[in-house]
Amino acid sequence: MKKLQLKTKERFGIPEFVSIAGKKYKIKFDWTKDIGGSWGTYEQEIILSCKSASPDRAWSWLIHEILELCLVECNCTWRNEGGTGSLFNMNHSEFENAGNMFFIAIKPLLKGDLNERR
Repeated sequence: MKKLQLKTKERFGIPEFVSIAGKKYKIKFDWTKDIGGSWGTYEQEIILSCKSASPDRAWSWLIHEILELCLVECNCTWRNEGGTGSLFNMNHSEFENAGNMFFIAIKPLLKGDLNERR
């Protein structure tokens, strides 16, 4: 796999790591591609394509990838051989588990004390 160069000054406030289901994923940037993101469970990394991205788009892609990884960890997804990406299927209990896992993953990324918002 091609090694990606980080431009730390352009991380948009995105942390270097996020924990999902007890696994620490390194967050990397690909400055050669314009849009989207990807992840690898074996490599335990999330890659954001940010060649011309705004901070909002980079964060949106990060949130997308974290949610997708939570659904994978809850066994709520499988590959669609038709080429349109993953298919998601879950009952309400699985949805709640994925939602809780997602919240635990993003809680450290949120600013401020969550108890102050109640």
